[in-house]
Amino acid sequence: MRKTWIVVASVAVIVFVAWYRGWFSGEPKYQGTTVTQWLDAMAYANGPFVPGEPNTDPALQAVKAIGRAAVPVCVSHLETGREPSPLRRRWLMARAAVEGRFKSQRTVQVWPPRFPDNTVKRWTCATAALICLGPDRGAGVPKIIETVLAAPLARPAAVNAFFLTGTSEPSTLPALLAGLKDSRLPARQFCAEAVSRMAPWVPPTVISTLTNAVSDPDPMVRAYVIGTLGSAGKGDFDVAQLLVNVLTNSPDANTRLAAVRALDDLEATASVVIDALARAKSDGDRFVAAQAITTFDRLKKVHEDRSE
Repeated sequence: MRKTWIVVASVAVIVFVAWYRGWFSGEPKYQGTTVTQWLDAMAYANGPFVPGEPNTDPALQAVKAIGRAAVPVCVSHLETGREPSPLRRRWLMARAAVEGRFKSQRTVQVWPPRFPDNTVKRWTCATAALICLGPDRGAGVPKIIETVLAAPLARPAAVNAFFLTGTSEPSTLPALLAGLKDSRLPARQFCAEAVSRMAPWVPPTVISTLTNAVSDPDPMVRAYVIGTLGSAGKGDFDVAQLLVNVLTNSPDANTRLAAVRALDDLEATASVVIDALARAKSDGDRFVAAQAITTFDRLKKVHEDRSE
């Protein structure tokens, strides 16, 4: 009997190790390593990485080598960020309340739920892989949008992937710009935030598309687009004039604040900009006024330095 238990325990250990190492996962492999293991080996998940240059990450290139077969695995990881059912949410809240009774720290975060750090990083890495796999392999921006709309808890982590990849995949930026016209508000918000993450690599050629989105009815979309213009529109007087108009006429304080910050990024020192900032120093919103004072003082000094 004792020998039987030893055999059973040994088999259980072997099965667990095999499962843990991905031997029975059924996932496609490259060089003996599964998609998930490659995602967890990406530079973003383990320390320093090079923004906008995914080709420098061997793990990400390995996922690309797997190709179309890697797409369902990446999507399945993002889908773990789905909103739970009402019944499951009540259970999570009840469990958190019970756990709080047995902890020295009485304040317990009930909602939204906390996710393990490796899960959050995996969401970002899976999105980066989908970006780099591109629409030709059934991935790309359209697939990402549909997935994160159904998994909103993964969205903040997913959008960070666009800072990892930049514009390395040619289809990414055009697809995101097209998404700014989507009739679904969450899709427009996601695309606007994703474009803002790519701001260092957004070329001036897309400014006209971005300026059209400044009139979006949603303040979050407007703020992200305006922030991107502050980077992509350097040296463009028309962009500076547009931001001045937003600062002067927008009834929304967050939109005005975004315009002031974008003007700061533009380093536009035209008199029309300086005058608008001078007026904004007495803005009714204290955050806008404080930012306007800081930006006014800095740009005035930039103007003086350029005049010398």
